[in-house]
Amino acid sequence: MNDMSRLLWRIERVVQVDHSQFVIADFDEASDEHTNPPLGQDDGLGAGERAVRVMSLIGYHEAELDFEVWDGEPGLGAVPPVGEVEILSRYGLATVEELFQGHMNQGPIAMGPPGRYRIRVERQCMFPLEERWQLQHSGRDSGLEKYVVQTWRVGDLNQGLRWED
Repeated sequence: MNDMSRLLWRIERVVQVDHSQFVIADFDEASDEHTNPPLGQDDGLGAGERAVRVMSLIGYHEAELDFEVWDGEPGLGAVPPVGEVEILSRYGLATVEELFQGHMNQGPIAMGPPGRYRIRVERQCMFPLEERWQLQHSGRDSGLEKYVVQTWRVGDLNQGLRWED
C-alpha cells in the first residue's frame, strides 16, 4: 500500500444485480467472451483474465456503485473488502454489465492506459444480515447494498496476472 496514493476520479452508478451478481469487464465492443468469468464463492468474487464477477447477497435488485480510480494502491476503508483480483485491460476502459443483458446502457469507465489493473471490491449492506433470506422475496429492490470498486494500474499488458485467495 502507498500512503501517498491519490484518488483520481470516482464515478457513481446504479447497477442491476441479476441472479445475485454483476460483472466488471474490460471494454471490448468486438467480443463478449470476456464477460463470463468464473462464479465467485458464495458472496465473493470470481475472476477471469479480463473480467471479475461480483457476487451479491441478494438475488435481484438495484445496488449503488462507486467506481474509484487511484494512482496507486489505496488504503483499506472501514468496510473489509469482499476481495481483490487483477485483470487485463486492453483499452484502459471498464464496463459494468448485467449477467444476461450485457452493457448497462452506461458508457465505459476510464481507468487509465492499457495494462494490468488491481480491482478491490467493498460491499456495504443496508440491512441486518439475518434478514437476508426474507429480503429475497420481499419486493424491495433498491437501497439494499452499496459497492465501492477501487482500481489502480499495476503493470503492462505483457506481464502475467496474479490472483490472491
